Amino acid sequence: MDLADEALSEAWTLADENYTEELFARFAELLPLLIEAGYADADGQTWHFTAKGAARANELASHDTKR
Repeated sequence: MDLADEALSEAWTLADENYTEELFARFAELLPLLIEAGYADADGQTWHFTAKGAARANELASHDTKR
């Protein structure tokens, strides 16, 4: 798994957590890599997973459950 996929897997999992300052800080660290890979998009203070990012996250999650 490459760095972008690792970042995506982590961010996808964290997105289900209760948002804390630490969580927001971690997203801020992951976001540049996610955007560069086309897995996320940002507009000002908000960001979201792209369709490509959601599809890849689901693909990675399905691989994890098959192990």
